[in-house]
Amino acid sequence: MAPKVTVPMDFGRHLLRSPTHSNLTLKTKAGGEVSASSVILSYNSPVIDHMTTTLHMTTVDMLEFSEAAVRLFVDSAYSGTADEITRENFRDFNKISSVFEVEWLVEKCSHYFSELAKSIKEPNYADLLYLFEEGAFQHENMERKDFLNISFHKIDSFNWKSQFFDEYLVNASRLSTKKLDLVIELAGNDVESVVQILTRQLSGLVLKQGLPVYFEYLLEHSDLSLCRQSNNLLFDELFDILEDLPDDKMRWTYGLLKKNSKMVKIKSGEPSSFPSLSPIPLELDYVQPYMIPNLYRSLNMDMSFEEVYQWLLISDEVDSIILAVEAISIWNCYRCFKNGQRNLIFNVDDDILTDLLDGLRSLKGWSRLPFPFKDYECLGGVPLTSLCLQSNEDPTYYYLSSEIPRYIASKQWIGLADIQHIFALSRSPVSLARGDAEVYS
Repeated sequence: MAPKVTVPMDFGRHLLRSPTHSNLTLKTKAGGEVSASSVILSYNSPVIDHMTTTLHMTTVDMLEFSEAAVRLFVDSAYSGTADEITRENFRDFNKISSVFEVEWLVEKCSHYFSELAKSIKEPNYADLLYLFEEGAFQHENMERKDFLNISFHKIDSFNWKSQFFDEYLVNASRLSTKKLDLVIELAGNDVESVVQILTRQLSGLVLKQGLPVYFEYLLEHSDLSLCRQSNNLLFDELFDILEDLPDDKMRWTYGLLKKNSKMVKIKSGEPSSFPSLSPIPLELDYVQPYMIPNLYRSLNMDMSFEEVYQWLLISDEVDSIILAVEAISIWNCYRCFKNGQRNLIFNVDDDILTDLLDGLRSLKGWSRLPFPFKDYECLGGVPLTSLCLQSNEDPTYYYLSSEIPRYIASKQWIGLADIQHIFALSRSPVSLARGDAEVYS
């Protein structure tokens, strides 16, 4: 058997530019041509070896690459070095090396990129943008995330996400959905950094031009609940602005808010583990507020019971005792779910809780609950008797619909779904505890 001949990487250096050995033409962008030896390129690239040896090609189209990058590729194949890589030719050179499967050049490119990232000692947008864009290009065109991970790590190491997004999301309508996905991925748990910029850009824009497509995409695909946890005021500000959208966008806004609110999923067929105003019907998909608008935006579910009570004392949205009971109940459901408990998670005696609720009602000047509520319980066992009127004939309360008292009288207990149905019987949602039956808006 004939011995296999091995040659040094630079074995063809002396043949560079030799017209005798340049039997392969590489066509480049803008009509350029680079001549090379099919043998030397085949020795480096299995792809070119197949083209020339199996397919007998004498011309290879490399039309998407600049002539300078292709010439550097040929020079590197001849010399066994890649010392002339620059920021300007890196993208084309890196992709050529990958497309034509020259493994040692792919490694050279990785080394160059890593060293370039290490050389950036202070954050500046131009350098970090270069890293990000090259990483994005590699990910999209070569299905690799090596460079992207390096760029993410570099931006994160400077704690510079917010500053980067501040520049990158200017005129963001130019960005593809793939680029927007990378923005979301770079943000990670720091969703607040993106929301801050979007909220600032939204001010004054919504009513005049409507919501740009990239705004919708970023908001729909970001986990805004993370922003709610880190900066509840910013979360509220965002949705306050979105409330000014045209009516045809209100369903989208509500869906966005619902998706990113802290709600407890009740799986069909499973018994409820969460205390509420009363047993929760199993057909309900979510435990959610039916009466207080945007409860999850207004009430921080991570507050203590004492903090919740203080919030109720000053809240403008909670304007009746039934709404206060609902707020505490929903807060308690969330806290029990979060802590894996089935019972009340705050250490408050039933009598004390009753006194606190009655005291809150008195301090706020709220009317009592209608008489039919007297036999029902809240929060797993606290009776509502002390919060109710003493009789159905009490002149300080009346219903907007004659169907409502009959509906309540037919129920053995009143759950959230029943309260929603009571509203449905009225032409408009009403405050169940107001003596004047004022429409609640």
